Amino acid sequence: METASFKIEGMTCASCVSHIEHDLKKTKGVHHVMVNFAMEQAAIHYDPAQVSEKELIEVIKRTGYKADPLESKDHHDPHSGHEDHSAHAGAESSEQVIKRRSLFILSAVLSVPLLLMSFFINWKFEHHAMLVLAASILLVGKEFFVWL
Repeated sequence: METASFKIEGMTCASCVSHIEHDLKKTKGVHHVMVNFAMEQAAIHYDPAQVSEKELIEVIKRTGYKADPLESKDHHDPHSGHEDHSAHAGAESSEQVIKRRSLFILSAVLSVPLLLMSFFINWKFEHHAMLVLAASILLVGKEFFVWL
């Protein structure tokens, strides 16, 4: 048995993790799969006599995601019981953090007039304006919704 670790790109939610794990577990020779959404990584315990790393990458690609092998220094054995959590701090790039912060500020700014209209402002087109503001806030936070 061997364990291969991969960097996976394109996951947007926990459902993505479930799809990848499901497809890999159906693969002959795969004994255990652990996909970490936050770190965008997968650790796969497999029998190299039955399946190759290249075939595992192809399974992930057919599921709809990009996979690249990780260097052995980043290797994590899912059965070891000792997980290195130091990489969690670097799970998001600074550009992603800045983008999310900006989207949060935008949604907070849009929420202020929405709250004011809910409690203090009465005018003819109040409901239309509230609809537009609420829809805008939902659009800004769309990455947090799962569409089934």
